Amino acid sequence: MDKAAEKKEKDKQKRLDTRKKLMMAGMAELSLWLHDLLRAGLITLPDKPRAYFEAMDRRLVDAKCPGMAALVKSLRDLDYKSGEQWQDLALDLIGRMWMGIKGFERLETLPETAQTDLKTLAGWGPGPKEVMESPDVTAVKDHWLVAARTTEVVDDITAQRNWLFGLHTGQWALVLNFAFKKMPIETRLEPGQAFDGTVAWFPATSPLRAVVREQGVAVTQQHSLQPLEGWQAVEEHIAGLLAQSPLVEQFPVFVQGLTPLYHEGNPVVVDRYNFVIALEKSADAIPFLRLLAVSGGTPLDMLLLVSPKSITVMGCFYAEQYTLVLCT
Repeated sequence: MDKAAEKKEKDKQKRLDTRKKLMMAGMAELSLWLHDLLRAGLITLPDKPRAYFEAMDRRLVDAKCPGMAALVKSLRDLDYKSGEQWQDLALDLIGRMWMGIKGFERLETLPETAQTDLKTLAGWGPGPKEVMESPDVTAVKDHWLVAARTTEVVDDITAQRNWLFGLHTGQWALVLNFAFKKMPIETRLEPGQAFDGTVAWFPATSPLRAVVREQGVAVTQQHSLQPLEGWQAVEEHIAGLLAQSPLVEQFPVFVQGLTPLYHEGNPVVVDRYNFVIALEKSADAIPFLRLLAVSGGTPLDMLLLVSPKSITVMGCFYAEQYTLVLCT
């Protein structure tokens, strides 16, 4: 190695060491913050002012931990007024923060994939351009269905989530796009449509976030896959993913034979064993009514998005055609 290359490598390592020290200092402050919060009790969360969360948010951003800062924002933005489910969601967020803190304390003793997961949780990982160009990441060619899209605005940043489903491999990919303030998001992904292309994943124990490396022509929406049979199979599948990495928080699944209906005024789907799965309530009833119309009382193979917060139907297959449900 020549002197120029050696100096470049030393400078790179110095930057990495500096960032790690900053992150560890931020994690230590977050640990104290969580201790104080839990000492006071979760019951005090609804009475906390925004400034209480925003001070820690800013500190974590300064400490190069944007992922942990996002978790603090999520804790701030829980619906504390309705009284429904916020306690469970708060515990889930606090648990994820605590896993990040304790994981970073022994980061270098963990397997490389676990280190990658923890760095990603904290917001320290490769960017989309690196994943797009790297020969070392996992990349798969398939017919990719744009199964769903959600869009939300948080603190002047618009986040667009595109869920891709491999029609022959059964693999899932989450493609994120961002825009600041009211800038438009430019993307070639069309919800409900399928294309021939290659997707590359960000490194992770259970890879999900990805970039579209190649996007070719539009293709049919037919699949050659066997869906999961019943909700018990879904729970076993999710348990397996959590055993690999407890940091996974969203679980897209393909489930066979679900019947949509209203139960006591709430939207649900019922599996082939008559197990009732409550769905996320929405102010817009049209997507679920569309699902009811397609079903006509008959079971459908559905793509669902499962998270600690909710269960949502992304879409369904009927007569070898895909009907989009989740698009916001």
